[in-house]
Amino acid sequence: MAMQALRAAAQRSTRSVSRSAFFSRSFSANGLSFELTEDQKAYQELARKFALEEIIPVAAEHDRTGEYPHEVFAKAWELGLCNPHIPESCGGLGLSTLEGAVRVCVCSFVLSVC
Repeated sequence: MAMQALRAAAQRSTRSVSRSAFFSRSFSANGLSFELTEDQKAYQELARKFALEEIIPVAAEHDRTGEYPHEVFAKAWELGLCNPHIPESCGGLGLSTLEGAVRVCVCSFVLSVC
């Protein structure tokens, strides 16, 4: 996927969404639902696509050379995949620890099976 499409997905799924959208809870007839919100699912999908399309293609080369993947990290930062918990007042996304955990779990899983 082109970088512009990833950036657009990030803006739709995180930056344009208010912080309160990530903390919404849904209740069912059986009580509290622990299902991810639509915004959290979009963030999860963004992390999955990024891992598949940006990390995996260059991972073997970086492993072989030991070189730090500056270009991959820069793209991840640009998309909001790095330090999502930094408050909005400091230039971050102001997301909860849950979104960070979703990102880490997705990237870890994708990278472990490829």
